[in-house]
Amino acid sequence: MQLVNEVMRMAAIDEEAAGEDKLMNDCRTKIEEIKAQMEEAINEQRADQEEPEDGWPEIVIDDKDIVVPNDLLWEVLKLKLAENDCRNRGYILDGFPRTYKDAQNSFLKKVIQYDEEGQPIEDEEEELPEGEEPSFDKHEKDTSIFPGSVIVLQGKDEELIKRVRELPEE
Repeated sequence: MQLVNEVMRMAAIDEEAAGEDKLMNDCRTKIEEIKAQMEEAINEQRADQEEPEDGWPEIVIDDKDIVVPNDLLWEVLKLKLAENDCRNRGYILDGFPRTYKDAQNSFLKKVIQYDEEGQPIEDEEEELPEGEEPSFDKHEKDTSIFPGSVIVLQGKDEELIKRVRELPEE
């Protein structure tokens, strides 16, 4: 939840204040695109219905209604883990990364290769077919944020399980 809040905070910063900060500009751009898509979907639904006598209410898309893209969450997580508090005191991740792919995108970094003149070689990012996973062959762990140790806590809420079992089937 804190990652989502941080993305929304970055998206709320105006263009002038963000300046050249790529992550802030990406957050603002992507969140604006998502809001525009949501507004367009609402307008399409309204087009299929008869307009009320007093007119349609203004479309207000609340930040909590927006699903933040994973790529923004990965970048904000990397940024936060690189801050001194996390580097010096450690950190607890609760609920994120959710999947192995999230962990790879969060804790791996692309290996930069250099030519004979010492200039970095730009790898073109190729468009993957839908459903195909990206390869992490040219990545290595980001030692500046990679955890030294991991503790995983798992548990069951027996009372909750009992109540779910008692629910009538639909």
